[in-house]
Amino acid sequence: MRFRSFGRSGKVVSAISLLLRETEVGSNLAAWRATAISALENGINFFELSAQGDALPMGVAAALDTLERHLVLLGWRVHHQGRLPLTGRNLMANVQDGLRKTRAGYFDTLMLEEHAYNCLNDEGHKCLAELKTAGICTRIGIVGEGATVDRCLKVGSFDLLSTSCDMTSDAQTRRRVRDASDQDLIVIARNPIPMDLIKSSQVPLTRRIGQVLGMVPKHSLAGAGTFQFLHTTPEWTAADLCLAYLMTEPSMATVMFEADNPETIANWASIADRDLPAGISAQVEMARFAEEDRPQRRA
Repeated sequence: MRFRSFGRSGKVVSAISLLLRETEVGSNLAAWRATAISALENGINFFELSAQGDALPMGVAAALDTLERHLVLLGWRVHHQGRLPLTGRNLMANVQDGLRKTRAGYFDTLMLEEHAYNCLNDEGHKCLAELKTAGICTRIGIVGEGATVDRCLKVGSFDLLSTSCDMTSDAQTRRRVRDASDQDLIVIARNPIPMDLIKSSQVPLTRRIGQVLGMVPKHSLAGAGTFQFLHTTPEWTAADLCLAYLMTEPSMATVMFEADNPETIANWASIADRDLPAGISAQVEMARFAEEDRPQRRA
């Protein structure tokens, strides 16, 4: 596993981090413990928890029991439903409940989903500041990629940005990430795999057959300016290339993915130790430029 600086905290974060999301209140504590242990064994030291019940935070707490707290980064995600205001009292209760269940002492990150941020009342905004001042949550961040995030970047409301980003991200997304980095925000990339691109059906059948038979394409530049290289790079899968490419972006502190299967976690973690093949970055730029320019050409 490779590590990067986590802002100016003096801590380092693994190149790959893990979002643990509890979708059912009655989930299995032992399973969450096994998931966290698997991640730790593969060098992952940053966990963001999105919990509804007790099993996830208590399972992670059990996995971290033998580690010194400063060796692990632990985040807590706040989501909010409905149109009722998110008050300071509700926010404080949510955070305190998470601290009690995880036995963490403090959270390295407190992340608000866009809707939760939009529902904060004045008391809620004041609570955020108090949580940070008291050291209960050392960094406050926002999760999303919409207008709310852009507004927050303009006013400098947060310390972190967690946003969807992949090798096909449009100019607006790349500008958002660049702006966050310029403001010295910690940037977390989510959803690093563009699923529509990694389907094998995107490669012509004749080309796939040629690959299986070891045949060299008649035209060496066949597929140039497209994302076909995702399916034709030897010893790499399309998903692995997408992840490895994103980890070369200097503005990204870590790439966060969601998984609860130890085998999946081990497979993703292994990509952090691989160097991106030569020429892939250039192919990404050519393909991305072609995608952005295509509507103009048709016009």
